[in-house]
Amino acid sequence: MKTFKLFIVLMLCIVSISIAVSGWGDAPGARDDQNIEDITTVKEAIESGIPLEEFDDLNFNSEEEYFHMIEHGLTGSPSEDTEITLADGRTAILKEGGVSIGSEKVNVRPDPPGIVLEDGTGISGEFDISDLVDGNIPAANELNFESSEGDSSSGQGIEGFSMDGPDYTIDYADYWETESHKIVEGHGIQKKGGNIYVDEGHAIDSDDEFVSYANSYESSGDEFSIGEAKAVLLDGTLFTDIKDSYFKTKDGAITEASVTSSTDDNSFTLDGITVEMDENDTFNAKLDEETGKFDLSLDSEQGKIEATYPNVGCVEVYPGSRFEYVGSDFDDFAMFVPIFGGVYELCIRTLENEDFDSDCNNCGVVDYKNKTAEFNGIYQYEKPSAFENGLFRNMIDASGNYSMEADNHKFNNTYIFRRSHGDAALEHKAPVRL
Repeated sequence: MKTFKLFIVLMLCIVSISIAVSGWGDAPGARDDQNIEDITTVKEAIESGIPLEEFDDLNFNSEEEYFHMIEHGLTGSPSEDTEITLADGRTAILKEGGVSIGSEKVNVRPDPPGIVLEDGTGISGEFDISDLVDGNIPAANELNFESSEGDSSSGQGIEGFSMDGPDYTIDYADYWETESHKIVEGHGIQKKGGNIYVDEGHAIDSDDEFVSYANSYESSGDEFSIGEAKAVLLDGTLFTDIKDSYFKTKDGAITEASVTSSTDDNSFTLDGITVEMDENDTFNAKLDEETGKFDLSLDSEQGKIEATYPNVGCVEVYPGSRFEYVGSDFDDFAMFVPIFGGVYELCIRTLENEDFDSDCNNCGVVDYKNKTAEFNGIYQYEKPSAFENGLFRNMIDASGNYSMEADNHKFNNTYIFRRSHGDAALEHKAPVRL
């Protein structure tokens, strides 16, 4: 009898081991390797009871399933357009076929954008998966932004991207491109109200200008300003080592400029006008669209403006500075203002529709149309030296009023000079040329 009982116990043990090995008697929902490949959704994976880390590329179609994926580090994509709520309260649509969730990164299709915010803003690129929920993106390998107004921007190596409707700010970008600008190694990039701001940029390239090593750059369409830059290339003119400067263009051509030098012995040439400046000197130019000529000023103690084309309307010459005309259309001349003089306004008439007033204390008009000239105030009128090329010599050293009129309507003949001196009027002829 004992032998029979031992036999029964042994058989029961063998049956129990067989059942355990074969899986007989598993509870509902227990692991079944043969069915893992048939599970395709987050919901099915949760209900299966199988450890979630066993699954790859699951589909989701609800906000709850999306956040469950994020929480458990799952991979997958939406099986239909799925709406989620961001931390700032905005809603975002994860487009079917447009979003791929990785264990650490989210990849979003750019065209059309795989993520669309409630205001129509589109987002795509590659960034940390948890950042999508926050609404702002602290870091992104690649990022594309399409505003609700239809403006597109994109870049690489992004840090600190935050959105505010159609506008945004970026702490840093290896490269960032808008519809109007390309920025390399940019810090403090901001798009606001259609304007572009850059705190610091290794290079900034737009349709009109190229700027290198720029600080405090601000652009609003055809105008831009710079706190400081190593170089600005605009309308064929290279400005180097400048600060606190402003430019305005029309169809790519300079119509207005205010340029301050950040170094000594600086120079540039704008449309045939060469300017020599020292540190902190400021040059201003504004185009008269009616005449096509520039009005100029140079705030400098020893600077120089040299014009080679008859494209200067009026120029303000500061004490210690000089204006020279050395073109081929008219005879060369120069105007130097002594250091003890005041700011001198010199106008040059070469067109019929120009009307300049010489009734002033410290100004002058050279009239190439009527072959006359009027000078008032403190100045030195100079002509090229007959003995040394490239040098001007003083012809009139004045502290008063002079008028000139060409003989035989030629500006290279003898002129009659009249000088007001107290109650007397001196008149004499001198072999100088206007």
